[in-house]
Amino acid sequence: MPVKKMLALMLATGTAVADMTTRNEDAQLITDPSLSGDMAGFAAAASGQTIVLGAYRRSYPGNGAYSGALYVFDRKGGGWIQTAYLAASDGTLYDYLGWSVDIEGDVIAAGATWAAAPAERSGAVYIYRRGTKWQEEAILAPEDLPADANFGHDLDLDGTRLIVGAPYVDEVVNSQGIAYIFRDDDGTWVQEARLAPGDLDVNFVGAAVAIAGDLAVVGSPRDNGDGVSAGSAFIYQRDAKGDWVLAARLSPDDVEPYSYFGNAIAIDEETVLVGAEFSDVVGANA
Repeated sequence: MPVKKMLALMLATGTAVADMTTRNEDAQLITDPSLSGDMAGFAAAASGQTIVLGAYRRSYPGNGAYSGALYVFDRKGGGWIQTAYLAASDGTLYDYLGWSVDIEGDVIAAGATWAAAPAERSGAVYIYRRGTKWQEEAILAPEDLPADANFGHDLDLDGTRLIVGAPYVDEVVNSQGIAYIFRDDDGTWVQEARLAPGDLDVNFVGAAVAIAGDLAVVGSPRDNGDGVSAGSAFIYQRDAKGDWVLAARLSPDDVEPYSYFGNAIAIDEETVLVGAEFSDVVGANA
């Protein structure tokens, strides 16, 4: 093929691909109030026509510096309108409410990873429910949380269940981490399970979590089983008795030390997606 024709073909192909992947911006959500350093959008989630943004460094009036806040937007009349500005009823400085958020229908769950409940920086999760307006419904903080647990580092809602990670809990080793599952019983949130992979050489369990139906996935990006911080993800399944049982450990075919496999997780039905942010497969930390 002549060089000019080859170049023309390459340019045409590149243009077509670019056209296929181009997206038009629908909206830019600006929180109100909004100040420098709020970190609004550090966490974000959507359900139907509602979006919630976490601003973990927002200094909510009366709650103190970096107490955190949530902003809710609804689609109305072809645009997005801020409809709520939420904070913790017992918020205090450096709670970091909004580090993680999720929304399922009329329920929002938000992590406040440094909330002092029950211990210093043990963390808490706040539940909000929409009636005529959004109202705080519950504050979740297991009594066995130690200081610096970071409960609420990641969370995921599915139907009536919520999974929450606490990656800095010391179990067999330092910062081994655990995850909790809660069930919504008509507005009363009941702890259903405490997930810990046991006497395994894992670290940072619960850095990422996801749940769908009877399956839960817990990331352990600093699992050393396949090399230092190669990472893994653990699958739990709810059995006929309602118990959550460890069913599988996931790791990539080509394991890599320091790839942090399991630092991000998503699940839909029976398909699990796991991120490895420092993988070198296609280039250093690509």
